[in-house]
Amino acid sequence: MKPADLSPAHFLWLVESLCLLLQPPHSPDHAAAALQELGLEAKPKSVKPTQLHRQAFPLLVWWNGRVPALPGAAPAGGAADGAAEAGATPAVGLQASPEQLVMVFPGDTEPRVVPLEAATAHLQRSVWLVSTQDKPV
Repeated sequence: MKPADLSPAHFLWLVESLCLLLQPPHSPDHAAAALQELGLEAKPKSVKPTQLHRQAFPLLVWWNGRVPALPGAAPAGGAADGAAEAGATPAVGLQASPEQLVMVFPGDTEPRVVPLEAATAHLQRSVWLVSTQDKPV
């Protein structure tokens, strides 16, 4: 008997739990392949931070160094709240203007606004443009 469809929360819990338990490979290539299996396409593109506002959103960006703490919050030690982690931290860019970025970092429960001037030194030029896959009819 086939299990019933999973709710989004149950799906995410299932994938996260198995990844934590079994420790499969974790690389950008594996993430892109997993997104493709879910019907999403992640196209890498080189973009200067000052040109992010001209891109289609959402997009995945890579943040080097310490992730900025949320305004008004003391760093809690998590990767998305002022702590530094080895390697680049992925973040989802939701929108941008020439002056600021609206982003979500791992662990965030709400988007944060990051001034572009402060972000420029931390953002890699490599971004992933994320969209649904075009399926032939």
